[in-house]
Amino acid sequence: MAQFTIYRSTDGSAPTVSGTAGDLTNLLDKCLADGYGSMAAAGWTKAYTATNRRAYRNGTGSTQLYWRVRDDAGGTGGAKEALIRGYEAMTDVNTGTNPFPTNAQSALTDNSLIIRKSATADATTRPWIVVADAKTCYVFIQSGDQSNTYYAAAFGDFYSVVAADVWNACLSARTLENSSGAGSADLDGFNINIVANNSFVNVGLCAARTASGAVGSQGYLRTSTWSQVFNGVSANTILAYPNPSDNSIYLSRVFLGQNASVAGHLRGYFRGYWAWMHALGVNDGDTFSGSGDLAGKTFLVIKNSPNQGLFIIETSNTLP
Repeated sequence: MAQFTIYRSTDGSAPTVSGTAGDLTNLLDKCLADGYGSMAAAGWTKAYTATNRRAYRNGTGSTQLYWRVRDDAGGTGGAKEALIRGYEAMTDVNTGTNPFPTNAQSALTDNSLIIRKSATADATTRPWIVVADAKTCYVFIQSGDQSNTYYAAAFGDFYSVVAADVWNACLSARTLENSSGAGSADLDGFNINIVANNSFVNVGLCAARTASGAVGSQGYLRTSTWSQVFNGVSANTILAYPNPSDNSIYLSRVFLGQNASVAGHLRGYFRGYWAWMHALGVNDGDTFSGSGDLAGKTFLVIKNSPNQGLFIIETSNTLP
């Protein structure tokens, strides 16, 4: 069992995020490894450091792979964005083996993916939320590109249905550099299109290795139960809120897997991140408790405005 810590830009002594080089690495330092104010760190380590560059490693009980974050304005988006890439092993902040994504999977700067910090390369501060434990980290930043809209990324372990899976680490981030658009493979976007040949174009989600443990980054799709059943129709528009038949709220796991032209396979699901199955009806910051199959669980709503995505984060001590 584990429980996420919710870090916010409104916390006392919280770090700031802006279009300034080093702001994202400082934020991740504080949330994952160092702590700030009354907030304890999530239990990660800074394996290697350099100016505005870090290689983070998730904590005990996880895959303990490496996550290189470059926040030195070196990409085409300059200081508005940071670059992120996973590695199985590293010897310094710039050198690692078996990266994910691979060079073939990403043609972006440093063959990385993107975390968008700000619409402007200046010191304008942006609201943020980081959700993390020793295994998994979710980053939500209101970059200012679109009003009240969080641009999101995830890295760390996911829950695997594969027995004794030791490669269940994934990275989900943006696949375009210097883009203000919200549709660049954000975490709230479900996709059931074919993901073949380890590609994740327009999906932005890859795992460290395949389900069999074969070396090589595996491109995956993400989907929820009803978005799959209804052929990719947005899950936010399927059920009325609440469900008229029983006056209930329904959530789905956010599943990871690989599709193919005939049949695909399920690898697992995101830890503590759920899909909302309804028309909207809730507000950013709302909380609620589960019942029935979700009895004992509590949840936080992170909502884009007016209707551009909705994240449900599990806040109870019931994570896998």
